[in-house]
Amino acid sequence: MHMGQPSCPNKSDENIPGGVMRGAEWHSHLGSMKDYSVTYGHCPEITVYTSCCYFPSAAQLLSLWAENKKSLLSMLVEVHKGVHGFVKDKTGKPISKAVIVLNEGIKVHTKEGGFFHVLLAPGVHNINAIADGYQQQHSQVFVHHDAASSVVIVFDTDNRIFGLPRELVVTVSGATMSALILTACIIWCICSIKSNRHKDGFHRLRQHHDEYEDEIRMMSTGSKKSLLSHEFQDETDTEEETLYSSKH
Repeated sequence: MHMGQPSCPNKSDENIPGGVMRGAEWHSHLGSMKDYSVTYGHCPEITVYTSCCYFPSAAQLLSLWAENKKSLLSMLVEVHKGVHGFVKDKTGKPISKAVIVLNEGIKVHTKEGGFFHVLLAPGVHNINAIADGYQQQHSQVFVHHDAASSVVIVFDTDNRIFGLPRELVVTVSGATMSALILTACIIWCICSIKSNRHKDGFHRLRQHHDEYEDEIRMMSTGSKKSLLSHEFQDETDTEEETLYSSKH
């Protein structure tokens, strides 16, 4: 069987290179226990066929165990390989239920204490760690063939505003507010100067009406004709005479 030539009665011509093949190539069907284990339990399953007979007799069990004992124990050792590690924040607090994405495909969640462990083939693998309230972290890990690789992922608090760094948002907001305040001050100064600006010429003094009965209205500043068009009183000690000025 392990040589790739099962020689089973119903599949005498079957050839399995190296004695190993994918389960989907052997018996492909959806909703199997293997599908559930891989998709939800993140636990790959391995099915070992020792003979063409699915249900050997009790008398064969001892010999089958002796033949496969070493292989089974070696397979148990493999579960400790791959990559494992912890996820925590800068204060050292472990983060549970963080999502660990491996090679943009496999997803696992950290346990209590921020621990995770994934079976991976030897080589370089990409790790993306995601957790609510923290910035996404990316790292690479090299998995050895003889032992598990360890990694510690430290999260930074996500202090971004609208997806931008907080420092940038604060700086831009401060500069914008300063520009608005400066613009408002300039507009106020311009309006104040315009309102306080006096026209050239004479201006009527704003005094009480009883002090001056004669009011001179200067409709046109600096115009002699406007002065000659009004009646004037001679306030001397002599007989009052009304003076008129005719228009020319």
